[in-house]
Amino acid sequence: MLKQFLMGTAILSVAVGVMANGSINPITPPTTDFNSGVYVGLQGGYGVNGWYRIKPEFSVNNDDGMASRVFIGYDFTKTWALEAGYSYFFPKSKIKDGSTTMSEIRTQAFDLVGKLKVSVIDNFGVYGKAGVVYLLSRGINKGVDNNYGYYIGSNDKQSNLGVVMGLGAAYYFTPNFWMDLSWTKNIVAKKLGQTPTTWFASYQPDTDFYAVGVAYKLNF
Repeated sequence: MLKQFLMGTAILSVAVGVMANGSINPITPPTTDFNSGVYVGLQGGYGVNGWYRIKPEFSVNNDDGMASRVFIGYDFTKTWALEAGYSYFFPKSKIKDGSTTMSEIRTQAFDLVGKLKVSVIDNFGVYGKAGVVYLLSRGINKGVDNNYGYYIGSNDKQSNLGVVMGLGAAYYFTPNFWMDLSWTKNIVAKKLGQTPTTWFASYQPDTDFYAVGVAYKLNF
């Protein structure tokens, strides 16, 4: 439900802007002209770690729940910005073989994205973002391997570079303070592998993050 709401909001906003204006215009914050500069922000919401996608003989519990992201960016123009962020997925995914928990896995992400912003009405607009992500899964509990080696053990980790993309809608309360709704997807697309010690090898599932956030542009 949340995914459909966020994606629908973004798509509808773009459509309304195009039909109403006949073209896509840059976001115009209220009362004052645009100022370039550094901004910081925080997002929180619902995250999906993605480990449920592993081979069907395993079950996965606790794979979704609260997630957060902190970020810092720079607005170069009214239409685009560069942003770096760190995301933390609070649920610790539990991989099970029957009733046996074989591993608990923590997921984190570091991203660098470019953002393209377009306006719908004076203080409201939508944006798209894309870039690169360093996605990290780390075993925090070795669990029981049942002589098969089906686990990411304690301190074992999988880390991969991938692609990040997302959509969002932002409302500007002032030129320097805004709130947004967004969807972000981290994509690695590495298939499940096998080594002499583990099934998971370099496998890293894609993640999804549905968030509400606030941001503030700093005045120096």
